[in-house]
Amino acid sequence: MKFINFWAVVATERSRLKMILIFILALTDLFLAAHWIGLRARERNALRRVEDRLTALYRADGILLSRSVIAQISKNANQTPLSGIKLSRDTEQEISAAVFFLGRDTELIQSGDTRGYIASDGESVARFYPGGGFTVTGLNIEKNAEAICREFCQAHGYEPPDKFDLDDGVLPATAIYQDLPVYNCQLYFSFKDGVLSEVLGTLLPRMEINSDSGSAAGLSAA
Repeated sequence: MKFINFWAVVATERSRLKMILIFILALTDLFLAAHWIGLRARERNALRRVEDRLTALYRADGILLSRSVIAQISKNANQTPLSGIKLSRDTEQEISAAVFFLGRDTELIQSGDTRGYIASDGESVARFYPGGGFTVTGLNIEKNAEAICREFCQAHGYEPPDKFDLDDGVLPATAIYQDLPVYNCQLYFSFKDGVLSEVLGTLLPRMEINSDSGSAAGLSAA
């Protein structure tokens, strides 16, 4: 009988030990889960602070940077960087931009590497320079001016400003390449008394040449 009681006691103690171990493991799991949640919360807070600082920096330069763009940057941060890209001049795109503002009845005027187009009225002129810069001067667009600016941005891969103030002022639009803003590739729409009088900035080409292979490929700014 004493032998049976001994093993009964051993079985009871073993069961208690198992329960204690299970309880300890459960507490450990809860601690690790709480620690992980805390780390994720601190990471999100840190990212939010970085987002706020970046948007403030870009806003100081007149660029509206959305949080979705910053999220895309963070997503691609650990990926292999893109190989070097050289942008080639796209004269067809220049013609398209000129026709958009001047109409189809334009005349080519060329001076060295600068290509210009003059409207049939002889007042509006679009000039395109070797470095990608361009100007459209002599405009007098009042009707649907905002819609025209937004249409041009959509057609050529630029992010227009959220709001258009058609009083005197210059409004920036930023080129978008692979869902990211190109900080040194912007357009500026110049308004005077509610009339679009001038457009200037940089026109992002539609063709790229890979610096490693030398092959040309389409460049999408959409």
